[in-house]
Amino acid sequence: MPKSGLELCRSLLLLIAVLRTGEMFAGTYTIRDLGTLPTPASSTAKTYAIDMNAAGQIIGTRYVTTTRQPIYATVSSAYRTGTDGVINASTNLGSFGFAVNYARAINSSGQVVGEADASTAGASTESHAYRTTPTGSINASADLHGSGLGRSSAALGINDIGQTVGYFELSTGNFHAFRIGPTDKIGVASDLGTLAENIPNSPNRRSIALAINNPGQCVGYSEIAGGSATHAFFCAANGTLSAANDMGTFGGSASHAYDINDSGWIVGGAYTTNDRHAFRTTGLMALTAAADLGSLGHDAIARSINSAGQTVGSSKLALVTLPEHAFFVDTS
Repeated sequence: MPKSGLELCRSLLLLIAVLRTGEMFAGTYTIRDLGTLPTPASSTAKTYAIDMNAAGQIIGTRYVTTTRQPIYATVSSAYRTGTDGVINASTNLGSFGFAVNYARAINSSGQVVGEADASTAGASTESHAYRTTPTGSINASADLHGSGLGRSSAALGINDIGQTVGYFELSTGNFHAFRIGPTDKIGVASDLGTLAENIPNSPNRRSIALAINNPGQCVGYSEIAGGSATHAFFCAANGTLSAANDMGTFGGSASHAYDINDSGWIVGGAYTTNDRHAFRTTGLMALTAAADLGSLGHDAIARSINSAGQTVGSSKLALVTLPEHAFFVDTS
């Protein structure tokens, strides 16, 4: 019987969790229903598992679509389970008082990062990055959005000491990558800049940081000079971005770095002249043939890597929209 989207998501989460142990195990596994947050009547819920730590805590987002006429709206709620992995009312991370919240990553102690609606009456929609305590919820003390910023920010990655990366909106409307310490809020000083401009808070190009390792190195993607393309970047633990951080492509127009392990191995996807291939490379290194993981047929992206260098991602099987399969690449 074909698996639902939720079952496939759980299967991939299991594979990522196995990768994070650094080992592959033979045997038969059973997909277990984790449940969902309580769902209002006349609503349809979809629950997604996004990340998992070594203790077995799982985070994700539950989406609810209200179908009661004449109202049709979708809201989202972030959750963090205990080590049993069960989703229920007590795992709801709460909110800043509004109905759209997302969980993006969890570290070894159980801190969760993401973004949550922080709109104020009569103002445009605002979304603020947050970072919870290991057992805390989304509340005012978890709000990472500092003063002097634009309307929105999002936290997308966190390491085991609590350093956090993501993006924030400048007052000009563009977005820049940030990296902050375990107790800091996002501010001008945390701006990583872009591959086009190494002056923090420069307004002309966009960048996003997606992942950070325990040494504090981070990866993501940024517009390059002229704004003609978006390229993957690697940023040193205490550095900011400039053209020297550009990882390049496989001859195509764009690349994106999605994850980095503690050894500095980086994974992502990069375009050739007519396709997109997954890549795995180390440190600040231009993308070369040695980093090219290829694809299962067409359009591949590597999304996660563990401490051993084992990598997972997704790829289409041919030059068509579907099917798209998950893949695993060992270290040799």
